[in-house]
Amino acid sequence: MFDSHGTPRQSQPIHRLTTEDTGAIVQYITALDRPELYDRFLRVVTPVQIADHYARIDWANTIILGWRLDDGICALAEVILHDGPAGLQAEIALTVRRGWRGRAIGEQLLVAAVAAAGARNAARCLLVVRLGDDASAIVRRLGGTVDFATGFASLAP
Repeated sequence: MFDSHGTPRQSQPIHRLTTEDTGAIVQYITALDRPELYDRFLRVVTPVQIADHYARIDWANTIILGWRLDDGICALAEVILHDGPAGLQAEIALTVRRGWRGRAIGEQLLVAAVAAAGARNAARCLLVVRLGDDASAIVRRLGGTVDFATGFASLAP
């Protein structure tokens, strides 16, 4: 069953992923095409670098949310918590597999990621965006700000 956006209806499509999901996370990320990988890591990465990155995740300060389907993950939000000048900040990296875009999955994941950061007392959430990126429109719709000069969008939890 699908909703009006063509998104599969599931009772709980967004799941908090754990160390036990590392293999599925790596499988999802390595299946992204080259431009999607560049958007996620802001540089060219190899499958070995991807596996190493997720093997070394600091799970105490990282929240990974996945949109799961029967055949695996179709979208991922990584929330990395760290101290900033104005207190605890959350850096959010959001990817939605190309075939699943335009179905409000990214927006729902972003809302869940911001809520998860707020639950950990983050004062601000940052997201890297580019001109014309769907994420910048979503951030604005959610009441955040976008600064294309710096490439950052900011949301309050």
